[in-house]
Amino acid sequence: MNLKLNDPTHYRTSKRPASKHLILKLATFFLSKILWINYVYGQSDSSYTGLFIDTNKAVLQGLDKTTARVSTFELDINERGTFGTLIIKVRACRKRPPTEPPESVAYVEVLDKKIGEEPTDLFAGWMFASSPTLNSLEHPVYDVWVLKCSGSKT
Repeated sequence: MNLKLNDPTHYRTSKRPASKHLILKLATFFLSKILWINYVYGQSDSSYTGLFIDTNKAVLQGLDKTTARVSTFELDINERGTFGTLIIKVRACRKRPPTEPPESVAYVEVLDKKIGEEPTDLFAGWMFASSPTLNSLEHPVYDVWVLKCSGSKT
C-alpha cells in the first residue's frame, strides 16, 4: 500500500479521553468565573473595594481594666478620639455588603499620652470586629476593639 503525505486516511483520528475533556471544560469554566469576579468587583469608580464597602464612621469599644468601665464611642475617619490616656485615630473602616456574612474591619492608630511625656505609638493596624484578639491592642490598663463600621463613604 502506497500512502501519500496528504492522504487524510493516513492521519490517526485520536480522540481525547473523556477525563481530559472534562478537566479542560472545568478549567475553562472556573477561569471565566474568576475573570468575571475580578471585573465586577475590581471596579475602581465605586466605594466597593473587593468584598468590603468603605464607610465614614467606626464604632469602637474600650475597657478600662482598673475600673472595669466599658465605653462605646463613635469616630469619623481621620478624627482623633481619647479614651483614658489613649489617643485613637481611625484611618479606614470597611464592612461587608448585606449579601455577605457580617464583618467590619478598621485600620486604627493608637498613641499613649501620659502626663508630662511625649505620645508613644502603641498600635497601628487592622482590627477585625469578629475576631478582636486576632490583631489587638496590648496595654496594661486599656483594651480597645472595633464593634462595627457605619455610614457610607461620600
